[in-house]
Amino acid sequence: MKKISLFILSVFAVSVSLAQAVSDFDFVPTTTDNNMSVVFPAGTLSDFVGGSLMAFKADGSPVSAASAVAEDGSGGIAAIGTDAMCGCDYLSGGDQLAFAILLDGEIIVITDVNPPLTYAANTFEMISGSLDFTIDGAPVNPGCTDAAYLEHWDYDAEAKSISPLVPAHNLEDGSCAVLIVEGCTDVAACNFDAAANVDDGSCTYAEEGRDCDGVCLSDADLDDICTADEVDGCTNADAFNFNPLATGTEGVLHAEYEVDGGICVPVISCCMLPNADNFCPEGNTPDNESCEFSGINPWGPGAGTPENPTYITSNNMSVLFPVENL
Repeated sequence: MKKISLFILSVFAVSVSLAQAVSDFDFVPTTTDNNMSVVFPAGTLSDFVGGSLMAFKADGSPVSAASAVAEDGSGGIAAIGTDAMCGCDYLSGGDQLAFAILLDGEIIVITDVNPPLTYAANTFEMISGSLDFTIDGAPVNPGCTDAAYLEHWDYDAEAKSISPLVPAHNLEDGSCAVLIVEGCTDVAACNFDAAANVDDGSCTYAEEGRDCDGVCLSDADLDDICTADEVDGCTNADAFNFNPLATGTEGVLHAEYEVDGGICVPVISCCMLPNADNFCPEGNTPDNESCEFSGINPWGPGAGTPENPTYITSNNMSVLFPVENL
């Protein structure tokens, strides 16, 4: 069904609320012997060219035939008065007049016209007062009324964002031109959409050091560990210096021992007590159970150590006699 607009114009000092229906514009008044010609000069109705102008009583009942608004923005109607013969209830002297324009499915009201226009039989009136146009109580703001277009919104071209326009367009003027295309508008994002003109917050970005496919930007040994993330160290779990966090050095075999040109140190387990006969200075893993003493072990019998003495009591005194004195 074709959308039809209704513009309501009220011309008087005191505001009158009209509730017109599209069917009112089919009204054909009975001919009487008195009427009042009302003319809107050229340019006064320019935003409503092609619409249908009509006069109404303050109670909303139609009192004229519809008349087209001309290309130059002028319009005119003949408001019909009541006479003794018509048996009708049209205008009487002093009645206030209101006007409406049917156009594009909107209701426009003209208010605050001074001086107020009242009916006078068989007279001619040229509108000369100021006209305020409103739609549903809001001032008329011609523009794009379709929310699917950028022109309908307050558009920030730099941020690629839209926000409600204040005041909103409430009268379509044919200015809708650019359809809204939502998407990622950041050229640095992996999902940048060159066609998008409104950012929808969907941008995704590559992980630092990787491209949008997750591939390292720098990875000399192709182990999928980016150069910046490599942790130098020994990865051989059997080595003395095994580092569970290490990834090795790019280009070097991570698990090789020093003797093979690698960075790992082999485990050397032996007696590491300096006073033992079999002290092992090259050791890196204590095996003090294997220590041997030709004299008395000052840390207790067996394999007592400074860290783990094997004294019989916790309160004693060790006395050593040099071998040469025995």
